[in-house]
Amino acid sequence: MQGFGPKTKLEKTATTISGLEFKQLLIQLLNTQTICIRFRLIGEMWMPHFVRVHAVNEKVALFYEEKKDRYSLAKFNNIMQFELDERFQIFQPNYHYDVIPSPELE
Repeated sequence: MQGFGPKTKLEKTATTISGLEFKQLLIQLLNTQTICIRFRLIGEMWMPHFVRVHAVNEKVALFYEEKKDRYSLAKFNNIMQFELDERFQIFQPNYHYDVIPSPELE
């Protein structure tokens, strides 16, 4: 049986970001307006469609879903996973990334 080594730890770190890093990512996505995001809230299923970041506040973000022409709010610390529809910086498309809540965003 193979144990967990440094490589396994790096792989987990590469797919996990903090709530603060997630907030920074959303601010950058707000400025691009070409890349959409889909996320999963704690205790819920994945959103059915990708959405655009419309606004970012201190603790929440406003998203716009074009397919249903509606807006939704989500607290950063309530989002546990996300994926993007296109490559952006180090983030690959259609890959699930985990978000660890940040105490600063409570």
